[in-house]
Amino acid sequence: MTSEAVARQAQELAALYATVAEINSQRDLKALLNAIIERAVKLTGASSGGLYLIEPDNKTLRFVVGYNMPEVFIGIKLTVGKGVTGRAASLGVPVLSGGQGGWKGRARVSLGGALVRRALAVPLKLGEKVIGVISLSDEVNIEEFGEQDIRLVGLFAHQAALAVEKARLYEEERQRSYALERSNRLVAALSRVGTLMQATLDASQMMETVGSELKQMGIDILIALLENQTPYLTLQYVSAAAKALTKIEKDLGIALVGWRFPQAALAAEGVLNTGGYLYISDARLFYQGVFADLSRDSLRRVMRLLGVTRGKGVLCLPMTVKEQALGVVCVWGEDIHEQDAPAFSIFANQTAVTLENSRLYAELQKQALHDELTGLYNRRGFFMLAEQQLKISKRLMTPFHLIFIDMDRLKVINDTFGHQEGDQALIDAANVLRQTFRASDIIARIGGDEFVVIVTTASENSLDIVMERLTKNIDMLNRTPGRKYSLSMSRGIIPCSPGQSETIDGLLSQADALMYAQKRIRKLELIGAEQA
Repeated sequence: MTSEAVARQAQELAALYATVAEINSQRDLKALLNAIIERAVKLTGASSGGLYLIEPDNKTLRFVVGYNMPEVFIGIKLTVGKGVTGRAASLGVPVLSGGQGGWKGRARVSLGGALVRRALAVPLKLGEKVIGVISLSDEVNIEEFGEQDIRLVGLFAHQAALAVEKARLYEEERQRSYALERSNRLVAALSRVGTLMQATLDASQMMETVGSELKQMGIDILIALLENQTPYLTLQYVSAAAKALTKIEKDLGIALVGWRFPQAALAAEGVLNTGGYLYISDARLFYQGVFADLSRDSLRRVMRLLGVTRGKGVLCLPMTVKEQALGVVCVWGEDIHEQDAPAFSIFANQTAVTLENSRLYAELQKQALHDELTGLYNRRGFFMLAEQQLKISKRLMTPFHLIFIDMDRLKVINDTFGHQEGDQALIDAANVLRQTFRASDIIARIGGDEFVVIVTTASENSLDIVMERLTKNIDMLNRTPGRKYSLSMSRGIIPCSPGQSETIDGLLSQADALMYAQKRIRKLELIGAEQA
């Protein structure tokens, strides 16, 4: 072996050793690949060189680093199978071109646009898989690259492949660690939100609390409930600023709370029917489904006011209680990814349980304040609302009237036709009162056959009209074909002025006395009529 060959071999070994050491210590993949290409170019006597990596589509090669190559080449893509570099990638073996006289199709690819006289492309391989190519070119020498050059570049290609694979594995591990850490943070945050949710049985307050907490995490939320017997969802809450909601309602005439949209708009049938989830990488597409009925301009303005922009992903998950779907929870933000589905799935079910508990509590509250038979307020509900009305009357200096009503001859109806018919008579009486009085008036059944009504802001003249309407409605009921008996009511009316110091109990007693006075007069009139 000549001294020249020995010197070159020593250079090669030193370069390879340095590369191995850098692979084990260097975290900057680009710097490492740059060093590999520089050594390959210098040791082979080439003019320039570059390293390409195969894209995920396996159809193209992307220029990653180069030596004596223009910066503008970074990112350039070549087609696998075409040219020296592309053929090396497709064949998985070194490819040579050039030599004496060059070759047909040679290109001006180097600095200064000079003709490439010879080229060598060697694949980067992991096992049998090609992941890239080292490509060397020369604009000066016309002697073809030799076996020793191919062997040396092959060693560099192998080292480059190891470096790329190590970087890939490191990045995967880093991503896994980050994902795990992020998942733990997300679970902890959602657990905290879940605890806050359980602190109230007020559905509106719960949703506001959830929205506020998630906002601090850079996450927005939408909650929509299934409608009964329809394929629609009704929007119950969206975590937008109050100013934005007001502007949307004022400028566009759109009330977001109560907005209806079909399940099909978001492929939500699958979410609700299968218990899975829907992930959309662009939240704008999500809103296009929710607000499909809006014009393009209105939709754009709504999304702008809600802060919906490119780059925000959205997760849509079912809210389920005892395998029964109640609706969907949708969350979106720049840091929302598909892998967040498990954590948010648990959160969605927590939300469902809280909403269901809120509904049950409201139902119990309603039952506690309402008469089961007639649906009117019961004695407890009446006194609670009447006390509030008394305070409002005194504060605003507005009068009201209290009417005590007793349904006549209920015992006779029960004894003659049975208690079921007696119950129906009470229901009929309640319906007549509903037809007569306004929704703002307080109507209650406070005893077996006793009813009471508080008529708000009624003058004496308007009250007379209301009483006439009550008489008319009773007469219309009694003229119903097939009725077995006539319904009648005795009543006592007490006006309440803001300056009075009367209590609700006191007013009831006075109205009760007036009612019984009317009842006695009617009995005397009835007896007189029978004797006559």
